[in-house]
Amino acid sequence: MLARELRQESISSHAVVLRGLGGAGSELIAQFPMDWKSRLSALAAIDWSKKNTEWENVNMVANSVVSNRQARAATKTYLKEKLGLELTDAERRAITPARLEATT
Repeated sequence: MLARELRQESISSHAVVLRGLGGAGSELIAQFPMDWKSRLSALAAIDWSKKNTEWENVNMVANSVVSNRQARAATKTYLKEKLGLELTDAERRAITPARLEATT
């Protein structure tokens, strides 16, 4: 598969996700220095497809990937949640409205 084809179908190779993975990964290692690697398996359960409605209002708006500060923070929070990491109150507040909108 060509890189551009991957980017058309999947969000996993976009900068906003790569930055989110870095931030969430850093916190994962800090919180679980001995077994962080075993916790990475949770990433396999994520639907990285752009068609996944969970990405809407996290880092996609109207079927376009966005990479502004808010999207980067929301992506990191989304990934932290998927990895089972504790969210701050601010992260919880930021992601909850997006989740509510995505499910309505």
